[in-house]
Amino acid sequence: MTSFLKILSLFLITGLVVFIAAYIYNGPRKTTSVQTSAGKEDNTGQPIKNSEITLPILMYHYIRNFQDPNDKIGTDLSVSPDNFNQQMAYLAKQGWQTVSLEDLANYFESGKTINPKSVIITFDDGYADAYQNALPLLEKYKFKATFFIITGKVEKPGYLSWSQIAELAKAGMEIGSHSVSHLDLSKLDTDKARVEIYNSKITLEEKLNLKITAFCYPSGAFDDETIQLVKNAGYQTAVTTVNSKEQTKENIYKLKRIRVAGSESIASFEKSILLE
Repeated sequence: MTSFLKILSLFLITGLVVFIAAYIYNGPRKTTSVQTSAGKEDNTGQPIKNSEITLPILMYHYIRNFQDPNDKIGTDLSVSPDNFNQQMAYLAKQGWQTVSLEDLANYFESGKTINPKSVIITFDDGYADAYQNALPLLEKYKFKATFFIITGKVEKPGYLSWSQIAELAKAGMEIGSHSVSHLDLSKLDTDKARVEIYNSKITLEEKLNLKITAFCYPSGAFDDETIQLVKNAGYQTAVTTVNSKEQTKENIYKLKRIRVAGSESIASFEKSILLE
């Protein structure tokens, strides 16, 4: 009987040791979570993709001194260098940080962090005064911006030259496409619209040796077919003239902007454009 109890005890002890070892190996473990830029956790180790953000995209055209009662559109699209300087100074003083449209695309796609006080500065059409008047002020405040180029207008009077565009890119500015001819793409047949969208991208990439990922709809006009052509051409983002600061991943090809008018006072700029 004594021998039997010894064998039984040995059996029970062995079983207990095996059980404890199995529990340690397979029992609860501390999981490793991923902290994303959206402040969320994903226990699978995969980044959580962001879907929305409040981020003003400012829309400029001319940076020049221009007042002509017979050209109300040109006057409204012209922000004086002094006013532009005040606006950039305000952004810098208030701690705003400039990002690119490529940064915004990365935010939506991979969860890349974006400062809550971020702004995107854009210039439409590729006017020469953007190089002459805007670039020095952007560099003064260590800002970057996106310049949308109409490739068919390059080297023409009043527009940027290829060497100036190359210098903008070298200075850290983002270069985007604004089509070949600045036509209403929603009114063109598919083949013509495709040429405007594709050829401008190809020309910019060949001339600058850069990957062009941002597109700007001429006159803000587009339809579903236009959007699909832009996607198919390989652009990552596209901007409109719809007024808002709210951007979403769903509308990455319909990003909203805020037009900065020539008559915009600094007080109005502060209140209606950047403040809630």
